[in-house]
Amino acid sequence: MPVMPRCFESDPSRSASDPSLRPTSPFARVTCRSLLSAVIVSACALSVLGGTGCDASSAGQGPGPDAAASPSPGPDAGPDASSTCDSKQTAELQAAFDSAAPEHIDAVAVVKDPSCGVRFFTRGPSKYSPEVLHVLASNIKTYVASLMLLLAEDGLFLLDDPISTWIDGVPGGDAIHIRHLLNHTSGLYNFTDAQDFWNDFDKHYTPAELVELAFREKVAFAPDERFDYSNTNYVLLGMIAEKVTGRHVEELLRERILTPIGAKATFFHGKEPLVGELALGRSFIGGDGATFQDPSAHWCSGSLVGTPLDLANWIELRGSGKFHTPEAQAEILKLVPGPLTTSWGAGVMVVDPSGTAGGGTAYGHGGDLVGYHSYGFYFPSRATTVVVVVDSDEGPEGAFPVGPYTYRELLFPALIGPLFRHANADGGDGRGTE
Repeated sequence: MPVMPRCFESDPSRSASDPSLRPTSPFARVTCRSLLSAVIVSACALSVLGGTGCDASSAGQGPGPDAAASPSPGPDAGPDASSTCDSKQTAELQAAFDSAAPEHIDAVAVVKDPSCGVRFFTRGPSKYSPEVLHVLASNIKTYVASLMLLLAEDGLFLLDDPISTWIDGVPGGDAIHIRHLLNHTSGLYNFTDAQDFWNDFDKHYTPAELVELAFREKVAFAPDERFDYSNTNYVLLGMIAEKVTGRHVEELLRERILTPIGAKATFFHGKEPLVGELALGRSFIGGDGATFQDPSAHWCSGSLVGTPLDLANWIELRGSGKFHTPEAQAEILKLVPGPLTTSWGAGVMVVDPSGTAGGGTAYGHGGDLVGYHSYGFYFPSRATTVVVVVDSDEGPEGAFPVGPYTYRELLFPALIGPLFRHANADGGDGRGTE
């Protein structure tokens, strides 16, 4: 059975240590059915409805001596970003970030906006620096979806091609089109729900072996009938990319996306050497999540490692329409209804303004693998990007994958609450032209 979408209401009088904290709104997460599903989708993350953010002034805890890094202008921040940045707001954000989870929870965040450029926040005993790498898991789907759109523009296939044109043996493959894989409306079984997937954590998989786990099960519904997140979709997309080009997908991602955007600290885990320190992801069994399972077990559905800033820059480029042609961007935003106030397109989750604490519509994705949990969203009406990575499976009510949520679901709202409250006080409600 799935863990249903759950969300959070941030109450200024309560902290992460308060056992009465419960999800109540629209942006926590939707599991891919099984409790041991390795890649979990965000479905309710920007949890502070109506602007009820975490109030750092009542948290009783300010930023420590190593709190936030000094604001630095981002690539598009403009020459006066540092001079216009509100240092009091930066301190408030760090205080909110510190108070939203127990002291032993390692987490980092990037907030990128026109006033301050890039601000980096870190917390927990490790106090990771901006250069440290983290497992970003399902955020790889944003890159894979964009690669497929680039290849379609090259004329290598049509988005309405049946999967059977390129891959043999897919159940119902004559009726399932490539675009159904992109927006999770294929109905294909999620391979990470298969019991056999969890029988050998050290197993090295080929992509064909991963999808074979799904092909043993019946298709759940007719294509385009409804949304149902499945990691199988993105493994198939990677297989199609390799078939039509005759090249490895990690090479294609590097050449077509990562190098052009300058993402030197983003890597296809298991296929490229990691350059830099990789943060320890504290797993539910006490070890390091990075070594819990062979990276091949997730491939194009979750094998991404990188820095939060690289992810923030990419989420902004993709969400703002600056990376793709207008035609490709329109394809990304052909949305289907998802859980609660969300809708889904090609490698993107879109959250309605009612669920973003005054931030307006949000465009992004999330990632969950053992030991690592992340969110990255772009808020176009605020020209703001927020990325949060939590390096622990622990949550207020148990540990991932059995617990209903991790501290990511408290740390993300802790930032966007005060961030957009300040913006709203300056005269906007986050619902303007996007």
